[in-house]
Amino acid sequence: MRRLGLLDKLNILGDTINPSDAEGRPRQTIPIRQATQEVQNGLTGVEPKTAKKAALPGIMQLAGAHGRTFNLMRVMQTNACSLKCRYCATRCGRKLRRTIFQPEELASVFYAAHKKGYTDGLFLTSGIPGSPVSMMDKLLATLEILRKRYRFSGYIHLKILPGAEPEQIVQAARLASRISLNCEAPSDAALSEIAPEKSLSKVILPSIQKAGELWKAGKLEGKKLVPAGVTTQFMVGPGRERDKEILSLVSQLEGDGFLHHAHFSTFAPMSDTPFENLAPTPFTRGYRLYQAEHLLRIYKLSVNEIPLEKDGNLSLELDPKLHRAILHPEFFPIEIKTASYEQLLTVPGVGPVSARRILTARREGTIFKPEDLAKLGVRVRQTKEFVTIGGIFYGQTREERRETYFRQRKPGEQLSLISRYPIAGAVSPGAFR
Repeated sequence: MRRLGLLDKLNILGDTINPSDAEGRPRQTIPIRQATQEVQNGLTGVEPKTAKKAALPGIMQLAGAHGRTFNLMRVMQTNACSLKCRYCATRCGRKLRRTIFQPEELASVFYAAHKKGYTDGLFLTSGIPGSPVSMMDKLLATLEILRKRYRFSGYIHLKILPGAEPEQIVQAARLASRISLNCEAPSDAALSEIAPEKSLSKVILPSIQKAGELWKAGKLEGKKLVPAGVTTQFMVGPGRERDKEILSLVSQLEGDGFLHHAHFSTFAPMSDTPFENLAPTPFTRGYRLYQAEHLLRIYKLSVNEIPLEKDGNLSLELDPKLHRAILHPEFFPIEIKTASYEQLLTVPGVGPVSARRILTARREGTIFKPEDLAKLGVRVRQTKEFVTIGGIFYGQTREERRETYFRQRKPGEQLSLISRYPIAGAVSPGAFR
């Protein structure tokens, strides 16, 4: 068998699965599948021969705020792993081609792509072959080379491995822009269902707390410690957890200042794993969790203020803000021309930015009808059902609203970019969050 080159390793260890959401918002990512032969030769050390297009895996173009894009290389240091997480594509014993990037190799691959303008930042994670401390040393060594030898000062997101030493977390906070450690599940019981060798209460949460304390200290003391904060991820569905459990833990970690935000990866069964015959979790469930987390983090609602179904899960039919408004008709309609900022935030279709715009436009006397709200970024189709403008209500009658929102509907089809289950892939969906 021939020796693997750097591009061979990038093909194996780069994020080559279908686009998944990333970096805080559930937005679509677009794979960059084309790179000039010159870039490939820069990675391999071979002189350029042609200008043909060829694949450069592992780099995704992320959609950011205000139409901006950001190219992120998402790669594993190794896909070898000693753990037997029941849902994971890289679990020990699963048949797939394994390899590892040495720190020198991965740093050179990334920096060559960065110099050519194909990537702006790095997301680095890894399997855990043997000791997590030893593997964590390799991840940190990669970052040391990038920061100190190559003088790369851009964005790096580093995944902390469960079982890393506290001093390694300190070093990670000094080197990375953002660090994360996956909870995977909201309780020890749920985690034992999907990853029986891991401990949430004894290993993962203390590490998140350590990372969060460093982030808070950095902000208070003006130090450059993990400036983009600390994040975590939950694998939604296979642990039979409830949304209320997930949101309660997220609320606690964010309330204590340990967490910037959380990610929610809906379970998709992988072939040749113990969970390959389980049903996939509806994509909509993960999306609703993102919406609810936004209400916790941005709107400062408590978990008890988030509307839940009788089974402890969010509604798949209604986004939580709209659901909450429907359940409290006594608060509506709100008069746009006199409502406070806090009242405006309770209105479906109005967010913090559009609420501030309404206050400004109101002082200028430019709001007379729903079309004026639309110009301010308000989603008028929803908003008009919960407000009046100068005493005039432009929405449906109570009976029409009841028909619209409360009629029995079948759950929508699974929204997914993956068409067939189980997935015969080498990287689990959600590995790079």
